[in-house]
Amino acid sequence: MRVSRFFIITLSMALSFVISINIFYVSIQNDNIGTMGQEKNENAIIKDVPDNITVFNTGSSHGYYGFDYSVVDHDSTCFNFALPMQTLSYDYRVLNFYKDQISQNGYAFIIVSHFSLFQPRETDQVNFESKNRRYYRFLDSSNIKEYQNKVNLYVNYMPALIAYESLFGELISSVSGKYYDNDWDHILSEDNKISNAENRYQIYIQSNYNEEEHNWIINEEEYESLIKTIYLCKEKNITPILITMPVYSEYYDLIMERSPLFFDEFHGTINEICESEDVLYYDYENDSRISDQPSLFMDCDHLNHEGAKLFTKIIFSEVIEQMEEKKND
Repeated sequence: MRVSRFFIITLSMALSFVISINIFYVSIQNDNIGTMGQEKNENAIIKDVPDNITVFNTGSSHGYYGFDYSVVDHDSTCFNFALPMQTLSYDYRVLNFYKDQISQNGYAFIIVSHFSLFQPRETDQVNFESKNRRYYRFLDSSNIKEYQNKVNLYVNYMPALIAYESLFGELISSVSGKYYDNDWDHILSEDNKISNAENRYQIYIQSNYNEEEHNWIINEEEYESLIKTIYLCKEKNITPILITMPVYSEYYDLIMERSPLFFDEFHGTINEICESEDVLYYDYENDSRISDQPSLFMDCDHLNHEGAKLFTKIIFSEVIEQMEEKKND
């Protein structure tokens, strides 16, 4: 059967359009969404990782939004390895991939949030596949959970085909220059701080409570990954320091009122790790210098940019500089 010239031309135009859209979509995905940038974006990836990193942090969105190393007056090469919704098990995989770019004798801030150790298995969570795809863009196959060649093909060569739900909006936003919402500059509203605290309590505390066991069951994969991250740091002669980030006081008080035993289990588990692995833990979650200041938060458990600046200065002054002084004594 003879194929018409019109059909060939139409098919060629369609293929050209699809290829062009994919090329353009790849370019906007890779545009200014690294973790160290002034702009923050929920779809961020880790990119432009320098060599000889001497201070770094891991973590989920709490670490991602919680540090601004540009304010540090210190002779260090710093990097933020945190990403929104990143688990401890992916903290380890990311550091394992970039370990050769981390210097010896440095410092690692390992962020441990309320849900870090108490959550369902990551691969069983409903958003796992969509969240997991981002790691195909910068990790190798050995460090990606449930790696699939076809997913790698889609993510790195035909990303528009798996972004159909958000593609149009992202293209329009990019063209209009409004790709970033810049939540990092938001300030916690007086009108919604109570509802925001309630929402976070339900998601991160109540939903992970096991009614049958009457406790918060530890996710063994995440627990073991935290231990592996500590070992990796020590193998590189890096000082691992566990950190819990500040939360707004109203959210902290709500947890204390509704689930006072949560903190016993949370801190008990961390203290057990610190004792067995000989690591330090700094708990800033209820630090009044930050927790009582709504102007330093964008919501009840994420620092905004001003909060990140202050917290980074505090942690360098109280942790890094004191440790450096001890080394020099």
